[in-house]
Amino acid sequence: MSDSEIISLDEFWPYRVVVLADQVAKRTVRILKAHGELNLSQWRVLAAVAQDEGCSSADVVAVTPMDKGIVSRAVKSLIDAKIISKRPSEHDKRVSHLFLTQDGRAQYLAVGAEIRKVDEELRAMMSKSEYADLDLMLSKLSAVLIK
Repeated sequence: MSDSEIISLDEFWPYRVVVLADQVAKRTVRILKAHGELNLSQWRVLAAVAQDEGCSSADVVAVTPMDKGIVSRAVKSLIDAKIISKRPSEHDKRVSHLFLTQDGRAQYLAVGAEIRKVDEELRAMMSKSEYADLDLMLSKLSAVLIK
């Protein structure tokens, strides 16, 4: 292979984004471990339900980077732990809606406060303009990749 055919991972931005996402996930896991028993999949489901109470498992799949099986297992474990509850839809009995319980809301607020600090720490190293540019670029890149 020639040098032009080799992908230099430390210069290949898609790889660098994956590494960054992994670093954020590992930091999130450390926070979760310090606060209790939630794993990363459970946290993502909890965060999605907190953002949009009454959402379905399919809605959670749509807003998180997890497949249906992982979401289903996380939802079941969160229901078993009484962190979220599930209610059947009035319009379609095949669909259930997810809600935070009191314990779920308390866990979300406690863990969310620590996770928000990570976001604040990362934003603090950028100017408002740089953050706005980053936000715009991430939106543009996502839009291209969804196609």
